[in-house]
Amino acid sequence: MSFSFFTTLIFLAGLSAVLIALFLSTWRYRSQGADETAALPDDFGPKLTSARLRYVRWAFALLVLAAFGFHVYWGAFATGPLG
Repeated sequence: MSFSFFTTLIFLAGLSAVLIALFLSTWRYRSQGADETAALPDDFGPKLTSARLRYVRWAFALLVLAAFGFHVYWGAFATGPLG
């Protein structure tokens, strides 16, 4: 099996994990009426959003570095001068 096959599987697994997380988040905090608002956690809102966005920024930065690494590998070793 080739390197591109494994990277495709990793990409699809990550995409699936993001979709499942979004679905579960939507399912968990769905609006069922005015009486359900008391069931929300205390830190629900800007504080929780800020904490989650911090993780999303780090995940995005790591994905950018991984994509850059694949480009360097492909350009330098697979088809480039060091290949």
